[in-house]
Amino acid sequence: MSTVKKPLVLQCAPRSLRGLERSLNRLRERPRDAARHQEESVIIAGAWRIDSFGNEWRVEMIDGTLARDRFPEIPLFLIETRLIKFLADRGVRIESDCQYSLGGRDIPPSYARCEVCGEGWTLENVHDVVRVTRNLMEPAPLKRFAGRRFLEAIREIRRIFAPVGRFLPMTIKRPEGTIQFGSKIPEDLVIDVGDIAEGFVHRFHHRACHH
Repeated sequence: MSTVKKPLVLQCAPRSLRGLERSLNRLRERPRDAARHQEESVIIAGAWRIDSFGNEWRVEMIDGTLARDRFPEIPLFLIETRLIKFLADRGVRIESDCQYSLGGRDIPPSYARCEVCGEGWTLENVHDVVRVTRNLMEPAPLKRFAGRRFLEAIREIRRIFAPVGRFLPMTIKRPEGTIQFGSKIPEDLVIDVGDIAEGFVHRFHHRACHH
């Protein structure tokens, strides 16, 4: 008989945003095997539903507000079945009164700072965020990473934009032409001296700062 595994996000009991970030990274780096479907989704801060593949879904009421906005007493971590009971006890039904909407990577990284006020986030206010992505790719010079595989250097490359936001490389420009790879970086891509990566930068605002 199949059993539901305890979600990986809860196995480590994250006590900080950095701890949550590590748990989510481990979740997303695992092989995409069928057993992961047995894990129940986790609700974080009454704002995010994390499924067994690490996808982030917003937990929204019909009026577009977060479940956390309506019910500030909601626990920081809940498995999905307990969220359903929590809401049902308050007269709210999943699908008709509260829905999940698949977003991007909206949970701010632990190093991120609000572009407006300069303050960061904790587990307690991780729901208070707006992700801002401008419709313009930004450059990242790669000269000091020459000779290394792009995948091996990506974490250091992303630090170029910290604490402003999260860098999502899409292309590499070379004198002889442009390498386009979208969101999937080729495993064998080696950085040349004149390479410049271009991609979108996800910046983050507190909701009050954004408005």
